[in-house]
Amino acid sequence: MRKKKSEVFIPEGIEKYMTVVQEVYGDELLMAALYGSAATGSYVTGVSDINMLFVVQEPNVERLIDLGQRSRRITETYRITAHILSKQELLTSGDVFPVEYLEIADTMELIHGTDLITSMAIDKKNLRHQVESMIRGEINSLRQLVIASFGRRKLFTRELRMWAGRQAALFRALMRLTGSDSQRHDAYAAAEQLAETFEISSKPLLDLEDLREDKPVSRSIEEIIGDVLHAYITIAEIIDGPTYR
Repeated sequence: MRKKKSEVFIPEGIEKYMTVVQEVYGDELLMAALYGSAATGSYVTGVSDINMLFVVQEPNVERLIDLGQRSRRITETYRITAHILSKQELLTSGDVFPVEYLEIADTMELIHGTDLITSMAIDKKNLRHQVESMIRGEINSLRQLVIASFGRRKLFTRELRMWAGRQAALFRALMRLTGSDSQRHDAYAAAEQLAETFEISSKPLLDLEDLREDKPVSRSIEEIIGDVLHAYITIAEIIDGPTYR
């Protein structure tokens, strides 16, 4: 079956999912927003998810089960990732998830209700801590990926592409931390800016974006992995240093 263009596919998925959410929560739905790649134009069909945030009066288990049952086919067809929480949870978790909420605030498109994100205050100290945790986590994930699947080339390439797809969020978080965020929604420009900021080669970061978009790369996967790990370790050590503390 021919794939629909993202400008048709995304609104269609949102409309269908919103219909189910409103049926389940009714007047208890306080806010609904689209954010991430589907809101910024950097969505990659077959790789990206349609990310949506829902704030409700009470996200109890019964309603979640009902929503899951009613929306299963829509969720699978349109790759919708729904984040559902209460207003109290939203307003008290900015210190724990500063990266996510800054991402939402910066990219979101309000679909329903009141914008509650603007009333949140994000401390840069908390942002630094989470960004360091993210990059060290990705270093570990890449090493685990090599161990688990490198002997199976096709599997490894597929899994590496999926891993590369997660790095755009890390790039944007790093740019917010450093203040060099003018090009953060252009992944290639972000890679160049990050390389300049941290005084590293931009090539491994650019290679990652090529892998994400399934473009051909000019060197071996082994070389790319080695250089990416070196770049990430260097960045992690810098943001753990006095400049960003």
